[in-house]
Amino acid sequence: MIKTFFEDFKNVFSSPDLICCNNNKFKESISYFLIIQFFFFVTSFLTFIIANKFKLIIHYDSLKFFFFNVVIIAPLKEELLLRSFLKKSKINIILFLSMLTCFFLDHSIDNKFMIYVVSFSSIPIYYFLLSFCIKKTYFLKPYSKNQLLILVYSSSILFGLAHIVNFQFNINELSIKLLVLLIIVSIPKIFGAFLFAMYRIKFGILPSFLLHAFNNLLGYSLIHLLK
Repeated sequence: MIKTFFEDFKNVFSSPDLICCNNNKFKESISYFLIIQFFFFVTSFLTFIIANKFKLIIHYDSLKFFFFNVVIIAPLKEELLLRSFLKKSKINIILFLSMLTCFFLDHSIDNKFMIYVVSFSSIPIYYFLLSFCIKKTYFLKPYSKNQLLILVYSSSILFGLAHIVNFQFNINELSIKLLVLLIIVSIPKIFGAFLFAMYRIKFGILPSFLLHAFNNLLGYSLIHLLK
């Protein structure tokens, strides 16, 4: 099992198309889940140490909204926005487009209820657009090696850089040194994103969401314990 895990981990960096999809093997998914938790514990601890060494303050939500926002909403949004499309299918592309709509609306209007109403309402619209514009045969053929490599690297780097907002800093005091430090502390997140990508490709989007949610629970619990 460990040998297979590291083979898949190597492939996610070079040949993600060789990672065999396994949606039904519960025992294997749990084994991968546990191995990944070890890596996430190490990367979370490193992030905390680096941030404290360079006096970057880690921002965290109040305990009142901790579980809902950090353990449910954030993983759901990030998985759909950054990893749903790693398996080519019409439903995955629709979910990605719907969450992309939610992302842009979230940064332009304040009414959260309206954001989710519009985002969910866009699902049938995207379904008909894809059905009209793209042939059914397009979704029958998996991504090529290079296509999937680009998607995996893009989603992983974006995931890592997006988590820079977890750190509090004054944008007016942004310097080359601070920018380099922020990139350094994002490296463990980028590394973790490749693990997420491997797990998502192999076991599906729901197990990937559960892994992400559990990892967020552990990571933010560690921050609260050590702060």
